[in-house]
Amino acid sequence: MHFKNGQPYFAEAHWPDENAWIHDTEGHSEDYNHSTFVDNILTGLLGLRSRADRSLVVNPLVPTSWSYFGLENVAYHGHNVTDLWIRDGTHFGHGSGLLIWVDEVLTESRPDLGPLTVTLNADRQQPAKAKINIAANSLRSNSGTQPTASFTSASGGDDVWHAIDGTIFRVEIPENTRWTTYKSPNATDWCAITFPSAQTMTEVDSISTTMRAASACLPASNYSI
Repeated sequence: MHFKNGQPYFAEAHWPDENAWIHDTEGHSEDYNHSTFVDNILTGLLGLRSRADRSLVVNPLVPTSWSYFGLENVAYHGHNVTDLWIRDGTHFGHGSGLLIWVDEVLTESRPDLGPLTVTLNADRQQPAKAKINIAANSLRSNSGTQPTASFTSASGGDDVWHAIDGTIFRVEIPENTRWTTYKSPNATDWCAITFPSAQTMTEVDSISTTMRAASACLPASNYSI
């Protein structure tokens, strides 16, 4: 089903009874992928069945003709889980069979495809990320950060919101995800972000790219950059 013109392809929706995609228009559904599709692969096909208690059921639905598959570094109840199937021992260098690692320790195995139940130790609390991007406002909410700029290029759909919407440029999709000051009449330009309330910051950082003398936006509040 996931083909178009003989090549692998995935769009927004597929007709259930026709060999055709729905809503498949240029700049709209290329590389489209709902999260539930990934869930079906992980929990169904590759068999990682999550539970509320301290156990994990692994029961892959892959055919026995498959030589191997690997599902690595899955976060589960604070643990790191890896699920490997090696039919003939020629892949991955870990022997053969259905093998389950928890926190880099081989915990359960069986020689053939079938259900395995892994008992976990107590849930582990994962440390929160030390740094959070408080400047981002992907939905352009009025209650979030607001960007302004001294000048915005009129070339190709530039928008100062692109500096903080969290979107990056994707190849082969006609989408402008940049803010620049290309062809600005000013000697210098600035981009600023206004926060809805007072904020405590540890650092101000950005990734900027210079394109044809265009300037990328640096997030700022009460800073001169």
